[in-house]
Amino acid sequence: MSSVDLIKNYIFMKVADNSKILQDTIIEWNNMYNKVSFDPDRFLRHYFMSNFRGKITEKLLYPEMRKKLDKIEGYEILDFVKNLNAVASIYKKLHENSFDSEDINYKLENLKYVGNSSKLYIINISF
Repeated sequence: MSSVDLIKNYIFMKVADNSKILQDTIIEWNNMYNKVSFDPDRFLRHYFMSNFRGKITEKLLYPEMRKKLDKIEGYEILDFVKNLNAVASIYKKLHENSFDSEDINYKLENLKYVGNSSKLYIINISF
């Protein structure tokens, strides 16, 4: 099972006792996942690295994310997943170079010559 699946299951388990929060969390998670379906594991790693700490391996993603999620409950979990969904919108635009501005898209296209990590830091700046 992938880190994304483990994280999803843990999130849903944490809100399972409140059907409204669970349903909203499922909707937000599915929307987020659809946006980053090209590489959800990479998205969550980049999200974690830009919001919580430096580089993290795929192997450590679930245990480290779980430590963060252990500290929140209920609506805070839903807010976390809503934030994931919002960031996924920007991540998708970064991945596809699909902003409304051709100038931004051109500059993002040129960033690929520098390396993938450059786009990661834009995610952190954008929120």
